Amino acid sequence: MKRVPTLAVAALLAIALPVIAGVNGGEFDSMPLGPYQGPADILEGDPNNVQIRPVDAGTSHGAPIPPGAMGNMLCVDAVNKSSRIVVEFTFSCDPVTGGVCEVSYDFSVAQWSGSGVEVFVDPMGDYSNPSDVIDLPVGFPPSTAAGDNTETRGDCDGSSHTLTFVVFPGSILYLDNLTTTCLLPTDNDESTWGKVKVRYR
Repeated sequence: MKRVPTLAVAALLAIALPVIAGVNGGEFDSMPLGPYQGPADILEGDPNNVQIRPVDAGTSHGAPIPPGAMGNMLCVDAVNKSSRIVVEFTFSCDPVTGGVCEVSYDFSVAQWSGSGVEVFVDPMGDYSNPSDVIDLPVGFPPSTAAGDNTETRGDCDGSSHTLTFVVFPGSILYLDNLTTTCLLPTDNDESTWGKVKVRYR
């Protein structure tokens, strides 16, 4: 029986699996409960309405717990506010030739009124062309949604990018599990018609 060296197996696994890293300021479990202290930036709105909360304490305003959320999560609460709250995280993907950089997060939202939540990647400060929109029907009780989203930045080139959440009045957002993944390229499986015929004889 031929044995493959352990080092060779590890190298093959490294090629086959995506490269995963965190988002700067997105690891909430190690942060104290209460007002969020960074390092993500609160660009607009009252910092007291951006809080670290334990998942096991549940959520307010009827929002479900984000899928996969554990430990602590971030709450951005604009339910009783007259202006939006803008929170911006930075992220990067390690340089990998041909790789595609993707940032992901788990979320839940409750919306009473207003325009919900918009998500931007590298927005240039204008917030006019969102990468994603969590826009729910307005009603009483509030409309809710939860899920896991991914936003694709582009090539894995090691440069720094921003992920920005704009929470409009009448909405509340919970976030957890912010990560980046460099999706590695895969080789094309090219086959001729002759090879296909042989395979299925």
